[in-house]
Amino acid sequence: MFKSPHVLVIGASGRFLAQSAVLAGWQVSVIDLFCDLDTQQFCSSSNQINTAELSIGGAYKVDALGDLRFGEKIGVGEVFKGVESDRRAKSYTIVFSGGAENYAEFFRPGFWPVSKIAGPSESSIKRLLSWSIIQNVCQRHQIQTPRTIFAPDHAIDNRTTWLKKQIRSGGGLHLQPWTHGEEVEFGEGFYLQEKMDGPTVSGCFVAKQEEGRVTTVLLGACRQLPNENLNDFRYQGSLGPVQLDARDHEEMERVGRRIASEFFLNGVFGIDFILSENGLHLVDTNPRIPASAELIERYYRISRSDFTIVGVHLDATERGQIPSPIKDFREPVFSKTIIYLDSQFPLVVNEKMVEHFKGSPWLTDVPAIGTLINPCHPVITVHAEAKDEQSLTVESIRRIKKIRAMLSGRIQPSQK
Repeated sequence: MFKSPHVLVIGASGRFLAQSAVLAGWQVSVIDLFCDLDTQQFCSSSNQINTAELSIGGAYKVDALGDLRFGEKIGVGEVFKGVESDRRAKSYTIVFSGGAENYAEFFRPGFWPVSKIAGPSESSIKRLLSWSIIQNVCQRHQIQTPRTIFAPDHAIDNRTTWLKKQIRSGGGLHLQPWTHGEEVEFGEGFYLQEKMDGPTVSGCFVAKQEEGRVTTVLLGACRQLPNENLNDFRYQGSLGPVQLDARDHEEMERVGRRIASEFFLNGVFGIDFILSENGLHLVDTNPRIPASAELIERYYRISRSDFTIVGVHLDATERGQIPSPIKDFREPVFSKTIIYLDSQFPLVVNEKMVEHFKGSPWLTDVPAIGTLINPCHPVITVHAEAKDEQSLTVESIRRIKKIRAMLSGRIQPSQK
């Protein structure tokens, strides 16, 4: 497996990729929006790895990915100055998590000092930021997609349920139902897309480039957890890996190959589909490691102890090597559920809450003491494992209720 000098994770949340890098035996640093306790701990524990030769891992919180700033003072260059200060850094290999794909410049060679990027090119990301380009590619290859409207159209079918979508988004944010007659900022990053019935299924792929050709493998698929509120489209988490029937598995493989070849993708990436009565419909592409890849990694490691998603990603991007996939998924099955703050009042994380969180090994993304969590924002992630989906659902619900009960007793109007 490729020996990376130092993995630097950049994105909305870097905890899983930090964990994966540590499992691979590498040093890791993270720049994300949360700087959760377990993220910090993974970075710290990686400092025990070859510290005589490498820099020292650390976790860094930023207010926004778009300008990568600490508060209002520190810019891109100063972020790296802080990361590298007195650490004898030789180079970083950058791996992106969610949200980074909204900024094509992040994928530009030379944008990041003393670093190389493990992932697609800037030109690939720019094309993927245009849903009209994606849809044209899909039409050419007979890949089903929902109906989409990119410009004002007085003949919009009012019998169809439409969603208003924003090109630069992630995790279901900026996605909302559209009311017929409501103004849409066409040409300013918004468009309408038909809302389809059926579960969302996410394919996790890995691609390598060799002599101008792209080879793609489907590692597995996970099903996104449904939202309790039909008008809430935030990413709630995933369940999987799931076993697709032969027709859908073959189609998902074909779509992955076509998209990777057309957009010249490399490394691990994800594609989201709606599984309707008429088969798979492509609704989103993620040209970086998707969140559901965590469940894929957990399953593969049962039989392949050296398997890590970050390792697979870097093997593909740096060495042009991809693993043989598992095609027959049996037990167990895994889930991860994001708990959002369901309150009109903010929550300040205190020491007792952190002690409670850290006492449960099935919780991740643990916020640090003093963290202010606003209403509707993520609090923590609940994991579960079982031999089948029915047992998994029962155990997951039990754990979720336990966490929500604990949270409900700690949110008071005085904290506003």
